Amino acid sequence: MRKKGSILLVLCAGVVALSAACGPMPAPPTTTTTTVPVDCNAPAAAGVDWTGCDKTGADLTDANLTDAILVGVDLSGVNLTAINLTGANLTRANLTGAAIGCVFSISTRCANLANANLTGANLTGALMWFANLSNANLTDANLTDANLIRANLTDANLTNANLTNVNLTNADLRGANLTGADLTNVLWSNTICPNSSVPSTECPRTAAG
Repeated sequence: MRKKGSILLVLCAGVVALSAACGPMPAPPTTTTTTVPVDCNAPAAAGVDWTGCDKTGADLTDANLTDAILVGVDLSGVNLTAINLTGANLTRANLTGAAIGCVFSISTRCANLANANLTGANLTGALMWFANLSNANLTDANLTDANLIRANLTDANLTNANLTNVNLTNADLRGANLTGADLTNVLWSNTICPNSSVPSTECPRTAAG
């Protein structure tokens, strides 16, 4: 019995000595996430990040902002004629009174917002004649008093958008979704509706009619 106790005592002493030699177990490494600050003075370029920036007073005619991150950006009153915003993220952007149309010259160039995300964007009074908004997401966007003459809105999502007093003369809405949209006093003149009809009154809300 004494022999077993002695062996146990030796083993315990060995464990204590080993623990003391090795020291405490190191804490697991911590990872830190570094947030790169937004550079609001970065030049206009494809993929630029202007999140939350104030770009009022800028002239972005013919600028290439393909896939740009423009969440919450202020572009109110800005000249966006012939701009390329294909695939850009303009969620909650302020585009009040912006000129988003065409340069009419030997080679006419118009604003391209195909596949852009304009969810919750403010486009009140925006001039968007001939603009390409095909497959754009305009859910909950405010387009009150906007001019969309001859705009391409094919397959655009206008769910719950505010289109009060919008001019849709000759606009193309084939495949667009107008579910829940406010269509008060919309000007329908030769407008191609979501279901491809061309009525003289309000369009059906979806392609299914």
